[in-house]
Amino acid sequence: MQWHDEHLLCGLSESLRCASELRRGTVRDYSLCLQSLRRLNYCPWVGALRPIIRELRWRLRRQHWRALDVVLVLRFASAFALQHLPQVRAEGLALCRELQTRAETRMGDMRHLELAHFARAIVQLNKGGLPDTALLERAAENFSRRIDDLPLGAAGAVGRWGGGSGCNPLF
Repeated sequence: MQWHDEHLLCGLSESLRCASELRRGTVRDYSLCLQSLRRLNYCPWVGALRPIIRELRWRLRRQHWRALDVVLVLRFASAFALQHLPQVRAEGLALCRELQTRAETRMGDMRHLELAHFARAIVQLNKGGLPDTALLERAAENFSRRIDDLPLGAAGAVGRWGGGSGCNPLF
């Protein structure tokens, strides 16, 4: 079953653009909204992406981000290849690098689902090339650190990102 209302999604992305231009909302609001857009497979138009990316980069430097917020925004950026969109290439690439660096430093604080999101984003960011296997191995080590607490949904996610990267990190 698929639902896709272009007018509603365009309105939501425009409201996100306006909120980012006015510096309204929290990091959590932005990350949840971008996760929803990613899940609905909708990337806002470039005119809306510019202020959103600018606001996210500003907030990365000035506010505290939870590990979950970092990986959800990184998943959005990697799913729509913001670093390769010609109109926002420089800003998108800078955002992806800053998010990846922040995620790497916060990897020890991440729960299983966050690690799975992060690993999936790394694989998507390096689509067409080889993913950073050392980084994926670090994610797998952090993942197996508390293997007894592993939720069933996270185990399925690991199987998906591990198989898509050409490596088998845990099994």
